[in-house]
Amino acid sequence: MNSSSKSPILPSSCLTRAEFEGQLAQRISSLSPPSDEVLLYWLGQAGFLIRTKQASWLIDPYLSDSLAEKYKGKHYPHIRMMPAPIRVQDLTNVDGVLCTHKHTDHMDAGTLIPLFQRYLGKRAFMLAPRAEKKEALTRSGLPSDRIHWISDGEELVLSGSLSVHSTLAAHESIERDNQGNSRFLGYILKISVNENTQVKHENTDEKKDTLTIWHSGDCVPFEGLIDTLKRHQPDLALLPVNGRDERRSSQGIPGNFHLEEALSLCKQVGIKNLIAHHFDLFEFNTIDPQKILLAALQNADSISLFPAQLNVEYRLRLRS
Repeated sequence: MNSSSKSPILPSSCLTRAEFEGQLAQRISSLSPPSDEVLLYWLGQAGFLIRTKQASWLIDPYLSDSLAEKYKGKHYPHIRMMPAPIRVQDLTNVDGVLCTHKHTDHMDAGTLIPLFQRYLGKRAFMLAPRAEKKEALTRSGLPSDRIHWISDGEELVLSGSLSVHSTLAAHESIERDNQGNSRFLGYILKISVNENTQVKHENTDEKKDTLTIWHSGDCVPFEGLIDTLKRHQPDLALLPVNGRDERRSSQGIPGNFHLEEALSLCKQVGIKNLIAHHFDLFEFNTIDPQKILLAALQNADSISLFPAQLNVEYRLRLRS
């Protein structure tokens, strides 16, 4: 071997998947996450349950049928293609809920009100866009002091094991309120996987024992996004890939990344792990998951791509 040749630089983290049988509620009640891993479970659409040994959080959970009730008899009836994988009452150990914007499949009163009012203690927080205060208060039933408000470019340390940096999102367009707060957000989660190491503010260079996950919210490519992400170097991206077109836009249904755009973005930023989601919930707003599986094979040399699936546990860990 030529002494001048270099070994390939391995990514700092590794994403794997494991299928499991039975109910998600049973899985999370019987399995304690390893101390050095972050476990993720898809809840449908853009929803995820994220667990570590120290804590667990929800992002954009939609676990009710409130949209089917709202749009019954309409052109797009919003009938579920898949059942909710877990009941609200089985999520009693959640420490916080993060909502990226006010659309009901991301900020659902049918999920949030019973979750906060009946099953979570007063220690549980909500994170929501400052631009959507009225909707967040109404749909959660929480007092304002239980909700952390945020806009793009801001960071909050929410616990010893979690800090969140908010990124701007363009749900086909960028929208702001009169005070300049963005209505659509993404969240970069910096998660400590060592109970003896606390996450630091972003202005420090401390990254030891920390995994970084970016949930884009509903988003399409826009100028400046790549530069923002390069500053944070996420280990994993959770991106909506249901695409967009004139048919849906003309009916008031804004779209998201095309799969090819999501892959290109990750490659330009250097994100090595991607879970593609936001499909198979409503038949008018989905893509064929087989396209994701094919793209995973075609891009296996540059990125670990997985379609979001039920009864699958995604495990993100630092390389030893």
